[in-house]
Amino acid sequence: MPIIRKEYYEDYEAVREVHRKAFGRDIEPNLVISLRNTDRMLLSLIAENSRSIAGHILFTTATVDGSNIRLATLGPLAVRPDQQHHGIGTLLAREGINICRELGIPAVVVLGEPRFYYRCGFKSASNFGLFPSWQGIPDEAFMALELVPDALKSCQGIVRFAPQFDLAMPADQGL
Repeated sequence: MPIIRKEYYEDYEAVREVHRKAFGRDIEPNLVISLRNTDRMLLSLIAENSRSIAGHILFTTATVDGSNIRLATLGPLAVRPDQQHHGIGTLLAREGINICRELGIPAVVVLGEPRFYYRCGFKSASNFGLFPSWQGIPDEAFMALELVPDALKSCQGIVRFAPQFDLAMPADQGL
């Protein structure tokens, strides 16, 4: 199993390649680059196998219109294609979520593949009264996970990711 550790400057180019290979495009690696060293950056982790980077996950902060709650956003998450289906993505997600919990983050939101994120405990964000700021996102693709029981009970509205996500969102609305 890979070790999960904090991302360092020396990892940046390898992380870029992991995202490029995993997604087959430059949107996600460019998003990671644009989010680094911003005030919205929360956590960046890598999975390392035999001194090679197999995966990467990024967490940033989000806000909810009309609320002072600070959420974490999970993503992008990428695993090299030759390392996929070995639990590396799940390991990265769970470790990042645990660190967010330790940091006192009340909840995490994600835009992604429901089958994967439901395994990590996420539910449709609409169940909590949360909705993405982008139009055309399928309900099941925008998910939330409470890290503190009932943290989202009195928090409903539009979730605002870091502005870099707005710039990265392709015309078809799918990240």
